[in-house]
Amino acid sequence: MFGKNSLKKIPLLLNKDDERSVRVNRNILNSVFIKGASILINFILVPVSLDFTNTEDYGIWLTISSLITMASFFDLGIGNGLRNKLAEALAKGELETGRRLIGTAYLFTALISLVIAGIWFVFNLEIDWVSLLGLNPNRGSEFQSLFHIIIITFCVQFTAQLINTIYYALQNSAMVGMTFLLGSLISLIMMLLLKMAGITGLFWMGLAFVSGTILALCILTAKLFFIDRPDLKPVLNGINRQEVRVLFSLGGKFFIVQVVSIFQLHIANVLISRHLSSADVVEYNVAYKLFSVVTMAFNILITPIWSAASEAIAKNDFEWIRSTANALQKKWLLAMAGLAILLVISPYLFDWWLGNSVEVRWITSIGIAIYMGLYTYSMIYVYFLNGMGILNVQLYISIALLVLFFPAAYFFIETLKLGIAGVSLALIFANVNGFIAAPIQFKSFIRSKTFVRS
Repeated sequence: MFGKNSLKKIPLLLNKDDERSVRVNRNILNSVFIKGASILINFILVPVSLDFTNTEDYGIWLTISSLITMASFFDLGIGNGLRNKLAEALAKGELETGRRLIGTAYLFTALISLVIAGIWFVFNLEIDWVSLLGLNPNRGSEFQSLFHIIIITFCVQFTAQLINTIYYALQNSAMVGMTFLLGSLISLIMMLLLKMAGITGLFWMGLAFVSGTILALCILTAKLFFIDRPDLKPVLNGINRQEVRVLFSLGGKFFIVQVVSIFQLHIANVLISRHLSSADVVEYNVAYKLFSVVTMAFNILITPIWSAASEAIAKNDFEWIRSTANALQKKWLLAMAGLAILLVISPYLFDWWLGNSVEVRWITSIGIAIYMGLYTYSMIYVYFLNGMGILNVQLYISIALLVLFFPAAYFFIETLKLGIAGVSLALIFANVNGFIAAPIQFKSFIRSKTFVRS
């Protein structure tokens, strides 16, 4: 969308002319428009979904979709391992290595999908989803049908979503945003068409959401491998054992860190559904959607950094890493000013957006806003460490937090009776690595490299 000359005229994050910084800036600009459209469509989807079903069913879907999102990251770290190693291979000009890495990743995620499908069809009847999620027992058959559709589409999505990892490695994160934008748009159109046809309900809403996601992933996969980069088509011949071992070694660390992070984040809906109610799930998610606008905006700046850091490490460009981190810290302060303004005007925005259909209490908004601020700060350092493949400290802290998270959540929700605010406090506790440990580790690493080079 934007050329190098036009980028120089805009005061962006990185005021440099090197190729890496130009790519980052271009992705930031492209993502602004794509994310903006995606946010708009997702805000429209909330009232459309509530009208398509009702508050209780929409809360149920939010809970189920959280489980889907969590499960989609259970790829043994293959995706993030590929992201780092593919970016490194491309930085060194090793195209054939990159193609083998892509083929290996697709092969193993497809095998994992088959295993997941097999486990589902063997053990599905033994799982009491109604009790597990606190659902209405009179609708057991409806939920069973919905779960069958979800698992089938999920297995396809599990492998198809690797296209996002490849776009990240290509330092084209704007196209990852396009997959979410296109998926949301397709889901919205499907629900509107179904509503016009007189077809509504939880089952059909779930079908619209999962179908939109899969169609978007398939469209952009075809675009990359057949139009934009046919030279990156995955190959399976000549797969190197050493490459597979390196991919899984790095991926295994990513897997543990990622599982803990995603689990804690998306288990919130399950905790609220089980300890509170489906209506509280809706309140939490409505507030989360509003305040996550700040996180999504900051994410536009930070997302290209991961793979850019992988390239910088491969080329020993530590000065670029240091100066970029400093620039991001200043942008974070601006983001916090925006978050504070958003918190003040949030009651008026909720009223304009949803009217009287959902009530969001002040304590809910404040808790989520504080969590968003700390989470946004942690993104700066976690993304750099991830891109550089420095994961050991994150790994150990993540394991410790996994053990302590549920007792902390129970204490805040049940013992202190803080309700939804207790969930926010539990999430803040779970993010200790991001806003305390990660900054210390990053700064220590950069100081050591600067000292050695001087």
